[in-house]
Amino acid sequence: MSHSAQVQHYLDLSKQLIGRAQLLLEVPLVVADTKGPYVIDCDGRRYFDFISGACTQNLGYDSQLEPLQCGFPFPYAPGLIQLEYAQKLLELIPDGDKSKLCFGVCGSEGIDAAIKYCRAYTHRQKIVSFYGDYHGTTFGSCTLTTMPGRMSQSFAPMVPECYAVPFCGENCREEDIEKTLEAIIALDPKSIAGVVFEAIQGDMGMLPMHPQLIKRLAELSREHGFLMVADEIQLAFYRAGSFFSYEIFKDFNPDIIVMGKNLGGGIPLSAVMARAEIMDSLNPGEHDFTLAGNAEACRRGLHNLNKILSLKKSGHIDKLAHLMKEHLQALKAEFPELISGFSGRGLAFGLWLKAYGPFVSAKESAAFAVKACFDHGLYTQRLASAFLRLEPQLNLSFDELAEGFACIRKALLDLKNA
Repeated sequence: MSHSAQVQHYLDLSKQLIGRAQLLLEVPLVVADTKGPYVIDCDGRRYFDFISGACTQNLGYDSQLEPLQCGFPFPYAPGLIQLEYAQKLLELIPDGDKSKLCFGVCGSEGIDAAIKYCRAYTHRQKIVSFYGDYHGTTFGSCTLTTMPGRMSQSFAPMVPECYAVPFCGENCREEDIEKTLEAIIALDPKSIAGVVFEAIQGDMGMLPMHPQLIKRLAELSREHGFLMVADEIQLAFYRAGSFFSYEIFKDFNPDIIVMGKNLGGGIPLSAVMARAEIMDSLNPGEHDFTLAGNAEACRRGLHNLNKILSLKKSGHIDKLAHLMKEHLQALKAEFPELISGFSGRGLAFGLWLKAYGPFVSAKESAAFAVKACFDHGLYTQRLASAFLRLEPQLNLSFDELAEGFACIRKALLDLKNA
């Protein structure tokens, strides 16, 4: 993978100026501009962004809005655009007319808010998450993040009374589910404030939780009074087929929903939604930020939400998801020696690779494939694992989707011939 002296200059400059906690680069990309589904580097070369800016740009990078002049801090006075957006979001959840939300500044902070709400409402302390979860990097959210290799203990101690239990994917055995439930019962469910979960474990390869586990958890929640918190930061907005990813489970609704990423239309924004009595369990000032729910983010978020709702109503998102699965099936059929399978829903999939040829592990194969994709003009990630993260924009044309998969096919041919 070769790159220009100019790209190298900026890569070196980033190491000089930016703390390494924010350097996650797997390929030599220096972004100078964006257009549609593409990022454009400092040499003018464009790359198909096949992760939608980590799901912050679900409609690509073209904005049809001029900057807003009004930016008075929302916590100090209600703003019209924030109220309009809040009302629209609450209309999308069950019992929205009996619910409230609070805006924040990012998904990680939204998880911290959920921890506060669980503890304040239940008057309990214990928070439970699942091994392999990624919930963020603020103190509360990173305490709940157990994705391998993501968090060290260099800034311990973490937030107390937080526990992790085994995650059970949709293909797990019944005895695995029982072991997870036994681990929760061993914590004494009557002392648990909340269980935070990803309906589809995104950064572990788009792994849907087993429906039987969520059913049993909901039963325990009703019996013992702890709250169920759905982390919808990455996979809301029809990313996984339904508006919220937890809707893959029948007859289930969480107590608290946390949103972020795409919520602000490319500008940092989060929201926590729950029944009014939960949302009023914190006092004024116990979870506010000067720029929480800033007007520009709410305006762009509302604009994007309306466009996404129209795309869904037209059937475009469902058709795109159907075509994506066909592309994945075609790749698996063509490269059975390279691909072990794919997992996910809708427009969020992990493409799992095998150890092959000179690559003694599947992770090494995936690392090569990410770089080969980049060489062919497509940006994706592997998140230090053995899968390619595939989350294209919701408004791609069918030809653009095919273009992205053509790049992946070329990368797999490179892997096969390595």
